[in-house]
Amino acid sequence: MKTTTHRFKLIGTPILLLILLLTQTLTLGTNNWTTNYFIQALLLDILILIGIYAFRGFEYDKSSNMNSCFVAFLTGTIAGILVSLIPILIFFTPRLPQQLFVTTILSAAIINPLVFCISMKAVIKSLPVKKFLVIGKQAEIEPIFKEIEERSMGKIKAYLYMNPSAVALEREITQERILDLRFSLV
Repeated sequence: MKTTTHRFKLIGTPILLLILLLTQTLTLGTNNWTTNYFIQALLLDILILIGIYAFRGFEYDKSSNMNSCFVAFLTGTIAGILVSLIPILIFFTPRLPQQLFVTTILSAAIINPLVFCISMKAVIKSLPVKKFLVIGKQAEIEPIFKEIEERSMGKIKAYLYMNPSAVALEREITQERILDLRFSLV
C-alpha cells in the first residue's frame, strides 16, 4: 500500500504544480508572462508544495478526512507563501501582482486539496485487501493486528489466528480453502 500511495504522490505533486501554474496563467493572462514573473511563480508554487509536504498534507491518513486535508493544505500554503516572500521581495523588482497571490492561495487551499483528497481516496479504494494467516496466540497478537488494520484503512486483515504448532499449520495449508486464498505468513 505504501508503494502505491508513494507512486501516486510522485505523480500527483507535479499535477498540483500544474494546477497552480494554470490558475496563475488564467489570472495573469498568457501574454503578460515574463521570465521574471515565471521564475517568481515557480518559486512560489514549489515553496507552497514544500510547505504542504512539511505539514503532512500528502500523507494518505490525512486524505481520509477532508477537513484535515484542507487544514494541512491551508497551513502549508500559508507557510510556503511566507517563506517565498523573502526571496521575492529581496531579489525581484517587478514583483508578481497581488491578485496572483490571492488566486494562488485560493487554488492551493481549496482546489488542490479537493483534487488530492478525492483522487487519493479513489486510489486507496482501488487497492486490494490483503488477508494474512497469523501464527501466534490470538489474545496476544489481535490488538496489534487491529492497529495494523486500522492504520492500513482496512486493506490488511487477519483472516485466521493460529497457535504456533507445525502440525496445525500443515493441516491448514493442505486444506483446499486455504490454497484458494492469497495469504502471507506473519
